Amino acid sequence: MIKAVDQLRDSLFSLLYPTPCQVCGELVESYSDGIACRECWNKQVFFIENTCVRCGLGFKDNPSHETAKERVCNLCSDFEFSVSRSCGQYSGALRVSVLYLKTHPYICSRIKTSIREMYKRSASALSADVIIPVPLHAKREKERGYNQATIVARELAKASRLRVDAWSFTRSKETDRHRAGLDSQDRSRDMKKAFAVSRPQAIENKTVLLVDDVFTTGATLNECTRTLKAAGAVEVKVFTLARVI
Repeated sequence: MIKAVDQLRDSLFSLLYPTPCQVCGELVESYSDGIACRECWNKQVFFIENTCVRCGLGFKDNPSHETAKERVCNLCSDFEFSVSRSCGQYSGALRVSVLYLKTHPYICSRIKTSIREMYKRSASALSADVIIPVPLHAKREKERGYNQATIVARELAKASRLRVDAWSFTRSKETDRHRAGLDSQDRSRDMKKAFAVSRPQAIENKTVLLVDDVFTTGATLNECTRTLKAAGAVEVKVFTLARVI
């Protein structure tokens, strides 16, 4: 019955709201796929198995099952947070969906499923007391009308049954809006003292699951982690929709 309803919905969607795929330009035939077509989603790189046990980055080779359980990429040794996981590579269908999220507070069903599946696979590694989204500066959030990291955090809360605290951690400094050309050192300088904890009692002695839309160089996540730990968090873990590699 549910499958029949989904098929009817998809038929009406493609008929009444023909939408070109934001990756390849072909028609998006399923409402569940959002702004990318099924073929582009099928080409998307997701981090499922054979990943770094610390930062979740996918390896290209295929070692034995036992070896895969212990592998570390050695690119994450300078990260301040203890663990991170991302649904997939910041490319193709996932990239355009993340960019769309910055202008529309919407996550399609396919991404919601990926969030649930990633958390289910990583529940032990991502165990925490509270979910905290990476905050936007108040001025930026007012302009946008929402924080995309909070949208992701709420979806993760449904999978993890953890509560979301979007009030105790704030961005106290407006950072450069166009940081795509900055290297990791420039990003780190740009993020210095950019965050503050407004309610330390909500952070103290807690393991925090920090959530954002994209993991780029790790500079933002590192600065968030330093600030949260300085306020008394015992450990910080990270979850993002996508990761730049």
